[in-house]
Amino acid sequence: MTTTRAVLRQVEPGNSSRCAWCGSPVRFAARTHAQQVIANVYLEGAWDRVEHYHSRCYSDAGSPHGEPVQPGPLARQGPPGRPAADTDPAPETVPED
Repeated sequence: MTTTRAVLRQVEPGNSSRCAWCGSPVRFAARTHAQQVIANVYLEGAWDRVEHYHSRCYSDAGSPHGEPVQPGPLARQGPPGRPAADTDPAPETVPED
């Protein structure tokens, strides 16, 4: 993908980003379930930067990178190399002697 797009995501603990609109930190707040807009910005078809916004600031800025894509349901995944607990693993093949 070589076009700028914006997505709406929950602010994660430990986030140290600053809002591209107001300059204030985009902070995690457990009780409010704060959301942010994250935009991968491309210039002339090449990735240039990532911009973070408070969700309200993004609206106040006039949605500079278009309407943010809403998060969809996430597929449940297991640890790398292992399937999720609720999926049937592929049958193992045992080499014949």
